[in-house]
Amino acid sequence: MGQYKKCYIFAGSPEAKCSGVEFDSSRYVICADGGYILAKKMGIEPDVIIGDLTPINPDFLKIVKS
Repeated sequence: MGQYKKCYIFAGSPEAKCSGVEFDSSRYVICADGGYILAKKMGIEPDVIIGDLTPINPDFLKIVKS
């Protein structure tokens, strides 16, 4: 059988927190909308960013482009 990866999905909300979770190196990260900001705050680079991004603000757009 092939090698399995854990998949983590980050979705943003004003009260979003993620502590006490250990991420292994063979992970796959999906961020939905503002979940990208949460992942970046934790030092995690997503593999995919999804969502409609309609409530996007200029600061978020700058982060995603960098």
